[in-house]
Amino acid sequence: MAENDSDHSDLIGIDVNEAVTIKFERGRKRYDNGPWVGPDPLVCAHDEMLDFLAYIGKSAQNGLDHDLAYELLRHGFDLIQGVRIAISKTEKEDSSDEGSG
Repeated sequence: MAENDSDHSDLIGIDVNEAVTIKFERGRKRYDNGPWVGPDPLVCAHDEMLDFLAYIGKSAQNGLDHDLAYELLRHGFDLIQGVRIAISKTEKEDSSDEGSG
């Protein structure tokens, strides 16, 4: 594996929707296509967004164009705020479901 390769670097040049499907299928195969055993997928998305922000920040330190880094970070912050809202709404719905049972 080259220095700039990752487990999924082969997905960089293909359609994003196809890349998402392939990456998810790879992950499911890793767990023998069994049931989801991790935390809530929204919590996982939040964790991945934190990674995204850290990676873009590191890329900026390594010379990524300042304007491009700024735009990516700005969109990343918007996305993580959206994920946090979704988590909050889900938690509220779960707690109201518990109260109605």
